[in-house]
Amino acid sequence: MNPLCGACTDCRVPPTVTVPRTVQAAQQPWPRIIAVELADANAQLLRHLFGKLAVPAEVMHAGGSNTTEGYAIDPDVPVGHEMGMLQLAGVGRVPLVTADHVAESRGLDNITFLTIDTEGHDSLVLLGARQLLSARRVRVLQFEYHERGLWGPVPFY
Repeated sequence: MNPLCGACTDCRVPPTVTVPRTVQAAQQPWPRIIAVELADANAQLLRHLFGKLAVPAEVMHAGGSNTTEGYAIDPDVPVGHEMGMLQLAGVGRVPLVTADHVAESRGLDNITFLTIDTEGHDSLVLLGARQLLSARRVRVLQFEYHERGLWGPVPFY
């Protein structure tokens, strides 16, 4: 078994059609991709995959939140895994960022697609995108809702 990207073992046979990276890059300019990842193992995996696939992206090892003050705990999870709930045990402190701060510090006027998947803490990230959202600077917003974390007491149905 020789996985193509190294992220999993699902790929057993190379794809039948390949397009050289130089052709891919010439056909369509890439959007600006900024990934915020709490778990260091996953941040490293994202950097590896973006590099291997020639996707120009910035990976921030940080925790998305409603504040930039304080720290989150870097969860000690295996690469590629998500945590079910934020645990107070981990391998180190990780800075917190807000979507508003990331956009401002990177000079982003608008966000085409903002996706949030923080395992039940998505509402904090939404609060951290308050300026972007109230100014209608996010074209598409996707977030996960389940009855974990801070969503537990919020009735959406």
